[in-house]
Amino acid sequence: MIKVYKFGGASVRDDVSFRQVERIIRDASSSPLVIVLSAMGKTTNALELVASAAHNEADYSETLQGLRTYHLNILNALFPRQNEVFAQFEQAIVSLHATLNTSRELPYAAFYDRVVSYGEKISTLILHQYLAHRGLPNTLLDAAQLVVTDGPFRKAVVDWEVTKRNILNCIEPAQLALWVVAGFIGSDKQGHTVTLGREGSDFSAAIFASALDASELTIWKDVPGVLNVDPNELKAGVKFDKMPYNEAVELSFYGAKVIHPNTIKPLENRNIPLFVRPFSDPAARGTLISSDPELHPLACSIIRKKDQILLTLIPKDMSFISEGHVHSIMGALCDLGLHINLMQSSALHFSLCLDNGTGIVDGLGERLGPTFHIRYNEHLTLLTLRRFSEEDIQLHTRGQEVVMEQRSRIMYQAVLKD
Repeated sequence: MIKVYKFGGASVRDDVSFRQVERIIRDASSSPLVIVLSAMGKTTNALELVASAAHNEADYSETLQGLRTYHLNILNALFPRQNEVFAQFEQAIVSLHATLNTSRELPYAAFYDRVVSYGEKISTLILHQYLAHRGLPNTLLDAAQLVVTDGPFRKAVVDWEVTKRNILNCIEPAQLALWVVAGFIGSDKQGHTVTLGREGSDFSAAIFASALDASELTIWKDVPGVLNVDPNELKAGVKFDKMPYNEAVELSFYGAKVIHPNTIKPLENRNIPLFVRPFSDPAARGTLISSDPELHPLACSIIRKKDQILLTLIPKDMSFISEGHVHSIMGALCDLGLHINLMQSSALHFSLCLDNGTGIVDGLGERLGPTFHIRYNEHLTLLTLRRFSEEDIQLHTRGQEVVMEQRSRIMYQAVLKD
């Protein structure tokens, strides 16, 4: 049966990584295989800077030249100079320049999607040519022609029926073959390039796995598997050998970075197992996420989401918080595209913890200011402890001011001052 492999930016950040990707793919060549790829290294971050500068008519030439040099250095290490990939890469750079010059009058979200998608377009081009160069014939697919969405830009919503039909028209799951496709990218019904949200290549892999009814999806990461804590926060983390789908959904929803939040549900609906495996040690099993209800080992998961804002809404007429108030608050949040990380209500106050961002207070003030006084605190961290003990709470809140907290039988959350 067909398998889907997804490789993130760290897996193609240099020529050594590309060679490791080739070895992993070669070892799996006895099965039909779809490879979903992210942009290389920190390319997306750089393209975001380029897009922002270009849209504001600022200079971006140094950043763009740095990106070109970075990719060319990897090409020179992987290919003989006469390989056609060099000309194809330069064509992509010319196309990117044209997009930057001709599309900047678009609304920023549409412009952003057109510019930032070049990271995945270039990485898949290079992998496609490198695998062919190494004797692994493969087909490069255009994700924008396959993954069709209803928009909006930067967080497109997949049209599953059309997308599945498109994918099955291009990929025969029973055919022993190899396909390469960009993650993160789709198109709207008018054919404009859209993206599926930051880190959306995991979601892309789940889309292909679901459409193809794959036997498994493997996401190759620079960690041993799913850990109970971000290794950048605490090195001595516990690796989960296996976890149920619902546990993975909860962890990703509350900010665990190892899996994109939208990835799990399409797999659960088709009962497709997800492996999160270490790129540096392909023989290791990593973490299995499946319909098995057991979580092993049982350990407290620790998630910290930084750069939070806490908003408190108080009715100006001093009435109690009512269902009507909540309805208007939720409508404003929905219209502004804002996601609640934590909320709490009392008789006279309704408090919301959100990812901070430009214009949040002004946007909500315009919508809700006539009805509510709005108070807010910034520079906060949302701590989530899943399967916690009282000792865990004491350990992870020690020396920090708790602004707001909430708990259930297995979940503790606190908004902390940084």
